[in-house]
Amino acid sequence: MKCSIILILFFYCNDVFSQSHSSMSVEKKYFHKSTASNYTGYKLYLKANLNDSVLTSDSKYTRGLDYSLRPFIELSDSLKLIFVGQLLDYANDTTLCCMPVERYGFDGFEGLFGNPQSKRFNTQMDALVIINRLCFPYLTNMYASYPVLYDMSMKREINDNSKLITEVFQTYKCWYEQCLTKKQILKYFPFNDTRVVWYAGKKSIEEKPKWYKCD
Repeated sequence: MKCSIILILFFYCNDVFSQSHSSMSVEKKYFHKSTASNYTGYKLYLKANLNDSVLTSDSKYTRGLDYSLRPFIELSDSLKLIFVGQLLDYANDTTLCCMPVERYGFDGFEGLFGNPQSKRFNTQMDALVIINRLCFPYLTNMYASYPVLYDMSMKREINDNSKLITEVFQTYKCWYEQCLTKKQILKYFPFNDTRVVWYAGKKSIEEKPKWYKCD
């Protein structure tokens, strides 16, 4: 099974790159007392060379310190999935992110209201937040407004529990592999249907496909 997934990924990415002549990367920067929060820490950002165009979420205006990700949210699913594969490589990165825990809203919608106790989150979660925004850009407000994960069994936030966050990555990796198999990003958001969910997040408005096997 693992071998077949690797082969799917190889041929899929090879096909995408040959068609778009693109170069995609996820990079990590250190900020000392960032303008976004006055916190010291790291931030992931995206970069793409698409033919004659260069896209980066690390603009001179935001320095990568937001989650709007324009124009990346307008890219094709095939290109987004290349970024997702790279972001999942941060599964064990426990360095602190420089962004604050707050409600992130987009497109005029402020997101769901809550009162999380967590103040910080790490690079692991920064990667997941980017994946959410990149792959579910117009529903992130409803599914995951806060960069806070909540354990439904223990009834507590787990931003300080890197081991449990690593387990959440396994769900994302399984979802990613199924997206590769289908050659598209699934409309179903599965990450609020498990033991660990996004704080104040709603369940997917799309039904779970019968073939989906990541529970």
